[in-house]
Amino acid sequence: MDFARTIKKAVPHQRVIFTAYEMKRLGRGAAELLTIAEDLRHHNIQLELLTGPLQGVYDPSGHGAALFAFFAAMADTDLGASG
Repeated sequence: MDFARTIKKAVPHQRVIFTAYEMKRLGRGAAELLTIAEDLRHHNIQLELLTGPLQGVYDPSGHGAALFAFFAAMADTDLGASG
């Protein structure tokens, strides 16, 4: 994610997309995923998920923020169930 922030800082008007295979690869729980979402929003970086219920390019602001929070909570439940 540091590289995405560096690119955005160098070229602020360029669209930057951080790509992850699936949401559970981003963090270990809802709190960490929400922190990442806030970091993406703060730096105006979009998120692309290659698989899962939020597959596609995600804009961390607006209506997408609530949806991301819901899936972060679901990811936390899934991680707890598999432990």
